[in-house]
Amino acid sequence: MKREWWVCIVSFLLIVSTLFTSIIFSSSQNEAETIIRQYINYIKSNNWNEYVDLFQYDSETHEHLLWYLNDQENQSNREGIHGIKDMQLVSMEVTTSDLEFSSKGDEVYDVLLDMKVHKPSEFYENGISRHMFVFNRTSEGLQLETVYYKGVVQEN
Repeated sequence: MKREWWVCIVSFLLIVSTLFTSIIFSSSQNEAETIIRQYINYIKSNNWNEYVDLFQYDSETHEHLLWYLNDQENQSNREGIHGIKDMQLVSMEVTTSDLEFSSKGDEVYDVLLDMKVHKPSEFYENGISRHMFVFNRTSEGLQLETVYYKGVVQEN
């Protein structure tokens, strides 16, 4: 009789911990997806103030990046990020196997983005490209640390 109770209690605890873990993971992934979608929308709409605010930059880096993004010459030359015509989220999944990136933040997502650009550059090319989005958990919630470009996905 005692053994049956122990089996029931252990089974119950396993079920509860599995449900709790999946709820926490799902919540975190939803939060990350919201930030990634904001990232895309801010780029597409040239909303540079909001774009820069997504990142955990110090004030000097924040101001320098805003200067670059708001520079009329960069915008008219369609340099770098200004060359993006369109961008769509294709997929995202949490990754813990890539030690290069998982050591840089609390949560890392392997993200595929489908991009259309005016003129290709080192980090922005036409087609589906892989990006690693690195997030840190802060008292305000999940915040974007950085985004690493991994290259265009080769179609088989």
